[in-house]
Amino acid sequence: MTPETLDSVTSVDPIMRMPRLIVQAHGLMIESHAGTHVLIVDTASGRRTRIGRGAYELLCRFARPAPLEAGVVADAGAGIERSIHALLARGLLADAEKPRVDVPAPRRPVPLRFCHAPAANAGQDADITVLGIPYDLGGRGNHRDAPALIRMKSQDYAYFVDFDSRLPLGWHDAAAGHRIMAGVSLCDAGDVPVHFGEEQSTSMDRITEALATLPSATSVCVILGGDATSTYAAVRQAAKSGPLNVVRMALSVDETASDGELICVANLDQHLARLSGVLGVSNLCETHAQQTLPTGNVYLAIDLGAMDLTVPQLNKGLSIDEANALVAAVAESGRLVGISMTGLDMDRPEAPLAAIAACHVLLRAMHRAMLSRRRA
Repeated sequence: MTPETLDSVTSVDPIMRMPRLIVQAHGLMIESHAGTHVLIVDTASGRRTRIGRGAYELLCRFARPAPLEAGVVADAGAGIERSIHALLARGLLADAEKPRVDVPAPRRPVPLRFCHAPAANAGQDADITVLGIPYDLGGRGNHRDAPALIRMKSQDYAYFVDFDSRLPLGWHDAAAGHRIMAGVSLCDAGDVPVHFGEEQSTSMDRITEALATLPSATSVCVILGGDATSTYAAVRQAAKSGPLNVVRMALSVDETASDGELICVANLDQHLARLSGVLGVSNLCETHAQQTLPTGNVYLAIDLGAMDLTVPQLNKGLSIDEANALVAAVAESGRLVGISMTGLDMDRPEAPLAAIAACHVLLRAMHRAMLSRRRA
């Protein structure tokens, strides 16, 4: 969303009552700061506001509940009081005696965005939108911090837009010998908040709601997981736009789960197959791609647990080259409408390498997705 601008003095509602005690709103985060301005994000609502340096210093005076006088200095007078009114009106300051009741936002900002891409804003028409889902209650392993690690490793890739053409420059793929993602716009929509302990259906509904709030309905959504169960909500939302096939790249799980249980990694394929609009679910790691790949709309779900990232390789999964080849084959056969990258286990020693591999495979998959949509 486009940030509001709040400088030192702003017009305010003259009848607004000044609280007896004032305090900073809960959940404020600095997105960026320069010499004269600070960009602040309200993580509860996702609202972004650009304020002057003076207004920011004034805001800092109310880190703890205090009366109006705490923010007024002797030589400032009414100007500071008007600024405090403005900060209250925009929700950056609050009545300490009447805590704000927040409706949880379906998405929250993140400190680092994928490949330095801009934040997703209302009215933006990006070709690809990245969304993090730090959900890991559907299987074994520690996956909840994986979206943050993937974004951190993606900082090695800088997203630039040409000054004259206003088109993204993309990146040179040294292995392929050509540029990828040239002209493809990218944005990062932040993370879906996951409240551990809540019902799984509530988490899945919030993921679906977050997907529905993305700026462009025509954008290809790329999910950073989390474990593979987040794919369920992503496919459920994608299937609302039309029938699709789901292609997974995942190893078999040595567990059993009945149909009546919650969605988990072990029974994900069965739950996906029952979704309205899903024509079929196939797993390339189980079939070794020895089947006819689906045509039409395809949702591609990549599980990093299916890749062998050990050095030297133990041949217990796909190499990066094999994963890229499978992605290319799927995109050549069908039209990619969504991509999930899940299964990065933070407790495994190769987690940092897996995050690097995720960025590499994802950028190529995004490029292939754009090519598949242009052919359609």
